[in-house]
Amino acid sequence: MADSVIIGFVISLFKTLVRWYDASGLAAVINGVCDFFKNRAGGSLAVWLFRRGVLQGEWWQNSLSYKLLKAPLTGRKNKSSAEPGIITGTLINIFNVPLYSIGAGFICYAVFAFLVSFLTNSVNKVSLIAILIIAVAGLLCILFRVSAYELYLGSRFLRFIGGFFYTGEYSKPQTKRVKTLLLCIVSCIIGVLAGFAGPMVTFVAVCGVLFAAAVVARYEIGVYSVLFLAAFLPTSAAAGLCVLTAVGFLAGILSGRIKNLRPSVLAPLIAMYVLFALFATLTSFHMFSSAFIFAVYLTFIAAYVFIVNTLTTPAKWRAAIVCFAAGALLIGIYGIIQNFTMDVTTQSWVDTQMFEDIKTRVYATFDNPNVLGQYFIITIPLIFAIFVRENDFLKKTCWLGIFAVCFLCLLYTWSRGAWVGVMLGIVVFLLLRDRRWIVLCILGLLAIPFVLPESILQRILSIGDLSDSSTAYRVSVWIASARMAMDFWMSGVGFGSEAFKTVYSNYALNGAGFALHAHNFYIQLVLDMGIGGLIVFLLTILAALREISTVKVNSSIRVIMFAFVGILAGYMFQAVAESMWYNMRMALMFWIVMAFISSGAAIKGEEV
Repeated sequence: MADSVIIGFVISLFKTLVRWYDASGLAAVINGVCDFFKNRAGGSLAVWLFRRGVLQGEWWQNSLSYKLLKAPLTGRKNKSSAEPGIITGTLINIFNVPLYSIGAGFICYAVFAFLVSFLTNSVNKVSLIAILIIAVAGLLCILFRVSAYELYLGSRFLRFIGGFFYTGEYSKPQTKRVKTLLLCIVSCIIGVLAGFAGPMVTFVAVCGVLFAAAVVARYEIGVYSVLFLAAFLPTSAAAGLCVLTAVGFLAGILSGRIKNLRPSVLAPLIAMYVLFALFATLTSFHMFSSAFIFAVYLTFIAAYVFIVNTLTTPAKWRAAIVCFAAGALLIGIYGIIQNFTMDVTTQSWVDTQMFEDIKTRVYATFDNPNVLGQYFIITIPLIFAIFVRENDFLKKTCWLGIFAVCFLCLLYTWSRGAWVGVMLGIVVFLLLRDRRWIVLCILGLLAIPFVLPESILQRILSIGDLSDSSTAYRVSVWIASARMAMDFWMSGVGFGSEAFKTVYSNYALNGAGFALHAHNFYIQLVLDMGIGGLIVFLLTILAALREISTVKVNSSIRVIMFAFVGILAGYMFQAVAESMWYNMRMALMFWIVMAFISSGAAIKGEEV
């Protein structure tokens, strides 16, 4: 790679442009503006809050409220910490069980499930395929005399994939022998039950019980599952997984596995948010739906707490980032497939008179292309930062491929705000990493009209064009929602579209008689929970930026933290035209980002 003529030319060109830029009047002006604000920010209220008082983590740690909450959970010691329990021990040892034993169990399950289904005339296509898949998996497993862990250690490909998550030392395999006959008998019994209830139902039920037990025993499994599955699960399932993980987290506190809760700079702000949200729910125009949304938001805040208290080392933080990015890759692949297999999308998403070429807008698992775009505002700058930071050539190439897949899917959303938000996030990341990137950023901006396809360029230039029905509709909704916010600024109207619709009809303008939300996150926060909700949100963003600014030692984490600054910039830009939490899973995404920032800032150890 270092000997590449093309890369060498690009590097020399970049260095030449940088020298020109450093000697130019433009550089002097930009540096002067930056120095002006830098020299005069020291006495500002925002910086004072960063350095002292309210936004310091020690404020919460030393408060009476923190001591009262912590008191019932301290002083308990884990008397059996040396010997893991049955569930925990099983989780630790399952990967050391020889694969042929597990394969024998799979085959017994498949055989008895098929026999009982055949005898009871309950065989159908779906159950037959499920039985066949399990049987094939069993046949493959019995070919190996080693355990899954030994197979992993002996495979370069699997080790390469695992290297994305873990870069430390591996322990020596310890083979755990099990009584294969007993395992087969249990599998046969489960297979008989599957024959009556259906193999898929039984298999999913067994897997669900085992997964729930695993999460309660090792809440870390739930944490990484939340990070990976957040983009795939429906809102209720995501909230349920957060509750299950919170139960496992609480069990870890009570058993003594978790010695101390990490103090967080966001703790007082979260407490304020919950109080404002509770008051807004009690005064809501549709209390039932608002109470449900409030409960879901509480579970997502719980996700912030257990993620922060799990990602305590560079290795864990890295693995969590990779899990989150892996979910984005699958979403990107799904969206690209959807683009080429979907006939047409909802016509309300496209002004067919202004954009005749747009036939489909992908939405993957988010039910709306704009929501999918919001998801990519969070994930694409993060993936790009990992690509920039990675030193290994093969891994760097893989991250570039992941970035390309997600970016292509982003284009297929045709979400103008998301396009700008993602590019803003990447530009902010590059400028924070090295201010001299401004040269290429300016050149790239000037080159956009010459390199972008006409359809994409026309779509971007339509931002703010009132002849576009989507833009005109949004402006009308903004005006009506702003008037609502002025009348209900104290407590809002309550969470959710039901509460919003109850009041909106009294303020609606011609051309926008129906709306489910304000199409502006800042106005929506006031409508949801009053002016206090907006203030707490803005303080949360400021506190997150303060946390990022404290990362000095770990250069790898610092690089990725720059991406989170870009993500917050893109997020707040998109919030002007969208209600970011209308799809409630996006609230979970927000708290995941906050958890990454808080946990990353607290890590003071070795490089990731």
